[in-house]
Amino acid sequence: MKVRRPAPLLPIHQLWINLVTDGLPALCLATDPFGGDAMKRQPRRRTERITNPKFVRSMFLTGFLTAGVAFAVCFYVLKTGTTETARAAAFAVLVFAELLRAFGARSETRFVWRISPFTNVKLLIVVALSIGFQLLSQHNAVVGRFLKTTYLSFANCLWLLALGAIPLLGLGAGQGDQEHSTAEQPRAVRKVRVLRAMVSARYYRRVHGYGHLLRVTPHSEVGGHRHILKLGTSSTLR
Repeated sequence: MKVRRPAPLLPIHQLWINLVTDGLPALCLATDPFGGDAMKRQPRRRTERITNPKFVRSMFLTGFLTAGVAFAVCFYVLKTGTTETARAAAFAVLVFAELLRAFGARSETRFVWRISPFTNVKLLIVVALSIGFQLLSQHNAVVGRFLKTTYLSFANCLWLLALGAIPLLGLGAGQGDQEHSTAEQPRAVRKVRVLRAMVSARYYRRVHGYGHLLRVTPHSEVGGHRHILKLGTSSTLR
């Protein structure tokens, strides 16, 4: 026995999502300022691809959560409402999810709630206006006729907005906070860097004759670690 279910989205809904909820936030993300930990992170390997396993896992996780929320809302509303209402609810929650997920794309190493949204005012304005226009389409006959949506109460819209935040939270949980882990590397790496500094000091002493004026001291942070060469005297390098 075949069970036929209506399509959750219409072509106009997919076009609206691709042009508005994806295009404008992407342009704002292109102007996103660099994070303060950019110089503390290790550079990528020359052989590393852009689509590394972490990127693929994040892509599948957010895609699964976004589609899962949209289908769940559509099938739930179908049990209690009409096809048009279910389609409008699925369309709204998918728009909210796509807009909110833009904040999770701002960093690969920090949780979304650790990044102030006011550091990218353009993105904040675009997301707020898009959400407001989506709410308007649920309560204005002209806009609703253009986007082929039906009336949804503000309470239901707030519930859909909360459900639309699930993919964003899943993306943040999957990323993890690597702000401190990139700065605090293993002890073995720190030892290697200190040894390299000591070898450099010995080299300058033998070649140039003034290596005895160099010593390793915890002076300032370089790459997240506290060790550089500083002028001074040291008996350990002789």
